[in-house]
Formats: sequence, structure tokens, C-alpha cells
Amino acid sequence: MAKIRMILPGLLLVWATAQTPPSPAKIMERVLNHPHPASTVSTITLTMKKTKGKRVKTKVRELMRYHKSYSEGVYRSKTMMRFLKPAVAKGIGLLTWNYRDGHSDQWLYLPKLKKAKKIAVSEQSKSLLGTEFSYEDLQETSLDTASLSYGGEAVLDSIPCQIVDQRMPASRQYSHRRIWVSTGNWLIKKVEYFDHQNRPVKVLDIPEHIRQDRFWFTRKMIMHNLLNGNESILEVNDIQVNTGLVDDFFSQTFLTKLD
Repeated sequence: MAKIRMILPGLLLVWATAQTPPSPAKIMERVLNHPHPASTVSTITLTMKKTKGKRVKTKVRELMRYHKSYSEGVYRSKTMMRFLKPAVAKGIGLLTWNYRDGHSDQWLYLPKLKKAKKIAVSEQSKSLLGTEFSYEDLQETSLDTASLSYGGEAVLDSIPCQIVDQRMPASRQYSHRRIWVSTGNWLIKKVEYFDHQNRPVKVLDIPEHIRQDRFWFTRKMIMHNLLNGNESILEVNDIQVNTGLVDDFFSQTFLTKLD
């Protein structure tokens, strides 16, 4: 069965107008056909907002993200995230290997333990360090074309969008996702997440993108937790492209050495 890869940062699309409903598989294929760099290094600000009654408690983290894509072979991509600030979070790291068959392996490094712990599949739905992002949310997702359906047209913040619905595998924390794609510049603007009782549980808003060289990147994304009212905001401050990251960098050994 054909599979395509879906990456949350929005990518440029080319659209052919037709009288029949657009093919959701074609929409996602065009997303993926946009060029992307072999590797990136980016600095990110993570803001966590916790709501308790009328009070909102805010915490800010700074981190580096290293990413490498593979055009062939076993892996689709590898990602390393390393927290820099504040001192309480400094040195924490997350290593993710995304495989071409659709599954992912992840390791979390905590400086106090001085070792990397592999995240079990049963734990990938848990929160990453108190954020509204789960470990699973930070993985790349392979999409079986049969799992996609066309959700129609809608307007989001005055932006016309095409909607693609995706059924998730039974082992995932969500039953399905609803992906909103702008028809003006063909960037992914929003993703809605539903639990196995078909209830909406999270919304990922992607209000800002930037274009560097010939590549589109997400500038800002906001994960809203509909169950507790909390949100986590990721803002990209700087991106370096095609930095020549070597494979050995994305290893458990290197994950512990960066402390």
C-alpha cells in the first residue's frame, strides 16, 4: 500500500482546480514534493502556559533542534533536541529516529541520571517534560493513502482551506487527525486531534511560516490542550540549512556527551 510522509511544518503546494472533490492523497503528495534541506540546525523558544482557574503560569525554555533527512535507506529522518535554558532544564535531550516503515524510536536523556532512556511505545502518548506536546506528536507520521479522506473546504481566520482527514493506527493515542491546508499559499495551518471516543482533545495552530532560500519552515506553532486549557508554543528564532550533520551525531552516545 502506498505511503507518504506528513511533516507538520507547512510546505508549498501546487493545486489543480477540478470539478470533482480533490484527492486527499494528491494534496499530501504535493506537500511532500516541496523541496526540503538535507539537514537543519535551529534555535527554538518553548513557552508553556498552565491555566489554574483565572491564573496562568508561564515557563520559558530555550533549546536547539538538529534534524537530518534521508532520501533512501531505512531512515526517513533523525532529530536531536537539546535544552539550553533555564538551568533546571539544561542538558535534557530527546533523540528521535523516524523509520521509512512508519514507526519511530525515541530516547530521553536526563543529566541527573547520566544515561539515555528509551521511550516505550506505551509511553509515547505521555507529555514531553510537562508540555502539551506528547512524544508521539514530535514524530513524523507515515500516511497510508487508504487512511485519508477529503474533509471539504472551510475558512480559517479569513484563509480558504482544504481539509484532509486521516485515520490513525489503533496503537496511536489519537483515532484521527484533521489537517487544514491553505489554498492561498498551500501551507498547513492547523491540525485537530481526536481521541478514540471521537472527542477533540488537542488543536495545533500554525499561524506563522518563513521562507529561507527555497525552503518553507514553520515559524510558530501552538499546541492547545482542549481538556485542561493549557498550551505550549514553539517559536523558531534561527535556522541554518544544509549544515552537513553526520550520522554519528544522532546516536545515544552523542546524546549523553552533549550534556
